[in-house]
Amino acid sequence: NNNDKAAMPLSSSEKASDVTATAIRPLQQHVLFTSSAIDETQRAVSSVFCRHTLSARKQTQRTLDARMHHAAVTPQSSLNFLQYGSEVTVEPGLLGDFFNIQVQLTGAVETRCGDETVVIKQGEAAVLSPREYVSMNWERDSSMLIYSIKRALVERKLETLLDRHLPNPIVFNTLMRNDKANNAGWLRGLQVLVTELDNTHTFLNCRQAMSSYEDSLVMSLLHSQPHNYTAELSHRVRSVAPAHVKRAEQYIHAHADRSISVEELAHAAHTSVRSLFAGFKQYRGVSPMKYLRNVRLDRVRHELLERAPGIGVTEVAHRWGSWDVLPPLTSSVLESCRLRPCGASTLCRSIPFSHSTSALILEPSIAASGEACYPIVCRPNERFTGCLPLTRA
Repeated sequence: NNNDKAAMPLSSSEKASDVTATAIRPLQQHVLFTSSAIDETQRAVSSVFCRHTLSARKQTQRTLDARMHHAAVTPQSSLNFLQYGSEVTVEPGLLGDFFNIQVQLTGAVETRCGDETVVIKQGEAAVLSPREYVSMNWERDSSMLIYSIKRALVERKLETLLDRHLPNPIVFNTLMRNDKANNAGWLRGLQVLVTELDNTHTFLNCRQAMSSYEDSLVMSLLHSQPHNYTAELSHRVRSVAPAHVKRAEQYIHAHADRSISVEELAHAAHTSVRSLFAGFKQYRGVSPMKYLRNVRLDRVRHELLERAPGIGVTEVAHRWGSWDVLPPLTSSVLESCRLRPCGASTLCRSIPFSHSTSALILEPSIAASGEACYPIVCRPNERFTGCLPLTRA
């Protein structure tokens, strides 16, 4: 270990070179070791990460110019700077219980992680998953900033987002490009952490603040870097509506059998009509009143298909809102109720609507095919020129 040597006074020429080195060597206040020996470097790096093999790629270069800076962020994560100063092969195999996000500061590193082999260039990053076999070929001028996170923390956060246990380990795509907006944003977030650790914690000035920022980095990583749960996570995020939308949905399902105005719905959801419409459009893709109509149609469809003997179609229709439930006859409405033409050719006489008409949907008759036909009455002031024979799909 050469920590003492690193702290020795520098000559003017050494000072000039150190200014350049400082620009690409973050965490200057957290030097863990400097060394020229392969065995010593291997042991020191293993103490932070995991056991691994370290070997020179050229027999003529048996000495290193290795340096590692290490800062514990919380008990769950750490931030590190690492360089070897020589062409080496590093082979940890399975990382085991942590993820490493390795940001390439200088040079390039050929990185194998599982079935992927990529060359990580300056400004890019590699995301190493703990259950994938890892090996790396470092160039002489390569250096990295490494954010290491406990596997248990990342899995726990994803389980919270998905609201279920993970049946398989999380496997990230290895290459994190810096030309994608989400990845560039995550890397900027990491730089904030570097700046705080390099200075006096003016922003992340207590353990609770540091832990909250760690959570933010993990959550952002899960959303920005593709992994084997990304599709499920994206679907889940789109479907998670805010509280006022959920309250409105609960109210609709509880009172779908009576007239509900949009003002009443907004009041029940503790929000404005405008916010209610915006929330339903964003998270459900329909207006709140269209959502109400769909719920009623589902109830009608279920009862038409499952109704017990003696319960008439008229009774079902009136129970779920009469004309609001079944608008003018269209193929989409018929399909939504899972009814289809039965092919019978007999047509009924025209049925004018009047308030004395007792049924929205008349009781079925038997078509020539032996299937039940459902004559349908139109809205007020409209005439239905015949009976469309329908049967259950």
